[in-house]
Amino acid sequence: MSDILNNLQKYRVWKNITQDQLCKILKISLSNLRKIEVYNKYPKYQVRQRICNYFNVSQNQMFYRKGDSK
Repeated sequence: MSDILNNLQKYRVWKNITQDQLCKILKISLSNLRKIEVYNKYPKYQVRQRICNYFNVSQNQMFYRKGDSK
């Protein structure tokens, strides 16, 4: 799924929280978070749900395909 991008870093910065803080909230490792933010790795369903629930956005708002409107 290399064509999947995400808005995770943008939402995290808007909430003014660090990667470490978000890792604790989402119960994921820092390396996993960095893979999602930096390398656009598509997270597992449970992690996607926790991310979207925390930021109160849909999966379509958080994760999108290259070329789709953001």
